[in-house]
Amino acid sequence: MRYIINILILLCFNIGTSEFIHSKNKTIAIIGAGPSGLASAKSAKEVGLDVTIFEANSDIGGLWNPIQGATWNTLNTNLSKFTCNFSDFPWDSHESLFPSRNDMYYYMKSYINHFELSPCIKLNTTVTNLIRNELTNKWIVSYNSLTNPKSRKKSFDFVIVASGFFSKPKLPNLNFNKFKGSISHSKYYKTATPYEGKVVAVVGGAFSAVEIASDVYKKATKVYHLSSRGLWIAPRCIKVLGRSIPLDLIFFHENEPTSSTPLTLYSQLFHTYRSSNQDVVPYLTIELSKNPKPPILLTSDIYPELIKDERVVMINKPIKDLSEHSIVFEDDELEVDAIIFCTGFCTQMSFFNEELLDKLSFDPQNFLYPLVLHESVFHPNLPNLAFVGMYRRSYIGIMELQARWATLAFIEPEKYLPSKETMQKSIEELMKQRNLPPGPQSFYGGYTTLMKKLAKTIQADSILSDPRLSECPIIPAMFRMSGPFSKPEIAIKSINQCLKYLGLPLLDR
Repeated sequence: MRYIINILILLCFNIGTSEFIHSKNKTIAIIGAGPSGLASAKSAKEVGLDVTIFEANSDIGGLWNPIQGATWNTLNTNLSKFTCNFSDFPWDSHESLFPSRNDMYYYMKSYINHFELSPCIKLNTTVTNLIRNELTNKWIVSYNSLTNPKSRKKSFDFVIVASGFFSKPKLPNLNFNKFKGSISHSKYYKTATPYEGKVVAVVGGAFSAVEIASDVYKKATKVYHLSSRGLWIAPRCIKVLGRSIPLDLIFFHENEPTSSTPLTLYSQLFHTYRSSNQDVVPYLTIELSKNPKPPILLTSDIYPELIKDERVVMINKPIKDLSEHSIVFEDDELEVDAIIFCTGFCTQMSFFNEELLDKLSFDPQNFLYPLVLHESVFHPNLPNLAFVGMYRRSYIGIMELQARWATLAFIEPEKYLPSKETMQKSIEELMKQRNLPPGPQSFYGGYTTLMKKLAKTIQADSILSDPRLSECPIIPAMFRMSGPFSKPEIAIKSINQCLKYLGLPLLDR
């Protein structure tokens, strides 16, 4: 009798993806309880897996954890709530257009409650080792916790690594022991209060540097922003036909231009609608005729004004070294009391042994591709293992589609998992481009390209052919209209919120 039941269970797993048997026989470990880990847990529950989430911190949220995350008190997202959300869990209509750090944290708390993920989460629990048992084809997870520091082991059928990009602060190679002032990293910045009355240097050329410089000036005596390159700053919203439109809703469209096109629509829009304050200093001006490729976009609503009023002073020089009280350049020095390095992160994978790290071609110093994976999710030689959120930019829509794809591939590999040959070819191509001078920000494609590609892998992209949405940007809710575990009613509600904001015709039921 037991034999017959087991055969029936196996047969049930080969039926349509919308009719998975919710069996507790298959288990999955998810490392990390940030947005990528939570999306993975929810997707794993949908396909009937028994889920355990290991989270090293004392609370969920990952990057958005108010205490242990890498965000500061005054941070707002640079993406609108229409793109910065899970596909079947829309923001309330009264929420801010650009959610704050705390909004994001409580949004994830609500997501956990709504989808009943709390019982799956082990907080204060660190995964110390992850190894595959070749005989059983299971993954052995070693872990310990604050309440029980003794190492324990548990085997799982599947594992998703969702521990994220933002692990260990990356610092330049300087003699930090010489400097007598304070040195910190953006990971630890929460508020400007510790810098009251001080001369502060903020070092870095990305979003965190611009926004932290724009925050710390409120308390500091003087703020210098040191960047090795000129910056092009745009506000979060720009005026289009009399409407204030978030930048992501302008650029995240079906017809996303490629970086190989000399003067793309992207560049032209960016040039036309860039901040009117863009020309206040030479460092904030980029001549389109001399820069045919789209520059990296940084957004800030107040930074150009601070530069204009000299409340923040930009210095476009490489740092040579540090002295007791100064930052040393090739030709002079800058005396400061404190330095905040906004110089990125190194990815950590301390739970993998050297053999597995070699298979993954792991390079913690490579800020774009620390791991070499097929579509940043799978490796052909590591079955039943997937990575979610190992993508340079923290787009929730991409994380969620990766999670849906990974969990579907675990349950129905013959339908959703690419062949080993396909994955190997993709990996070989990435290896060729991995260490070339930076060009396009992602080998895998930009937001729109990757969203469409991932949606196609799980057959959730049929909405893209709907002519009613030709003017609508690509948002996560679109990919709940069809495919496995679709939720058209919720998707339409979320899409209509976006269409209404843009003044476009709404979808009917």
